[in-house]
Order: sequence, then structure tokens, then C-alpha cells
Amino acid sequence: MYAPCVGAKSRVRFMIRRSGRGGISIFSSIQAYLTCQSAASDLPAAWGSPGGRAVEVLAVFVIANLFSFNSLHPKNWARVTSTLYDYGFYYQENEGGRKFRWTGEKAGIYIYLDQHDCNSKYTMVCGAPLSHLPSKRQIVDVYWRGRFLKSVIFRDNGHIPLQIEDHDHRKGFLEVRVRPACNLKRMELGLETRDLGIQLSGGDQ
Repeated sequence: MYAPCVGAKSRVRFMIRRSGRGGISIFSSIQAYLTCQSAASDLPAAWGSPGGRAVEVLAVFVIANLFSFNSLHPKNWARVTSTLYDYGFYYQENEGGRKFRWTGEKAGIYIYLDQHDCNSKYTMVCGAPLSHLPSKRQIVDVYWRGRFLKSVIFRDNGHIPLQIEDHDHRKGFLEVRVRPACNLKRMELGLETRDLGIQLSGGDQ
């Protein structure tokens, strides 16, 4: 009488053992729930009550996803799929063969250091209308792994290499805070409506 639900639980256990990716474990939980729901009318009272079914479904879902939590973490998923793990960046642009992305006022990207414990792939480019800024300059505060690393001051439009060297950590967030970000439309200098910080080129941009 209870074969459908027993079969579902067996499939869940089997799929959990084989679960190497988050989507599989989530699918197994949903599949078990739907199968058990279809057989709910044949279950004993203790199993067929709404509370009992809810507890079962929750337990299966939690257990299944505990096994795959690590693979679901954005930074792990991003590295496996070669996808950028970042925030605060706009779309990629190309200017004279140079690929870059504008940052906003705040931006960060998760990077990996090479065998020499450094990363020198990135370049910061100032494209702000400095002559129209009150201080005539733009300051970029650089952070590595959540700690302040250095400040870079642009007094002219140009580029500055951004190198990270760390012999204790091989990966982490490289972040920038730009002061000030510029909105050309609000400054009545053009139609650009984005709040623009600096251009970051190099790396996997």
C-alpha cells in the first residue's frame, strides 16, 4: 500500500549519495515530496497529517542540501564554471581593443593569485572628468580580503597597474571604493546616467 512513498525515499537516499551538484539534491527533495503527495491518501494517520508531511519534506530537503552546500557556494560555483564572482561592475566595454568594465562607487571581484603569490593582471583607468570635480582628483581606496591595502590618487586621466601580492592567502576579494563616482547626466556633461567610478581592465574582464 505504501510502495510509492517508500520508493521515493529510496530514490532520495540514492540521489544524495550521488549528489555532487546542488541542483540534483534539490530535485530529489522535490521529487520525493511530489511522489509522497500522490500517495498521501494511502498513508497512516501519523504520516498523512499535514504536519507530518511538512516535517518529512523539510528534513529531506535540509539533509540533501547539507551534502551539496559547498558546491553551491557562489565562489566555488564561479570557479568551476569559469564565471566571474563580483559585484558593483557594469557590462563589459571595448575601446580601441582594450576590454574593460566600469565600476560604480563600490565594486569587488574574487581573484586567485598565481604560483608566485601575486596577481598583476589588472589595471585601473581613470576616465572621470577631473576638471569638473570640486577637488580636481579622484581617489581609489583598494581593499584586499576585507582589509585596507592602499589609496591611489588620480590627478590626471591615465592608468595605474593594480598588483596584489600575498604569501599567506592565495585567493580573496579585491575591492575598490571610488571617491567620487561621477554621473555625467547630473553633471550636465552628457547623456550617461550611470554612476561611474573607474575602469578596470585586464584579468578575466
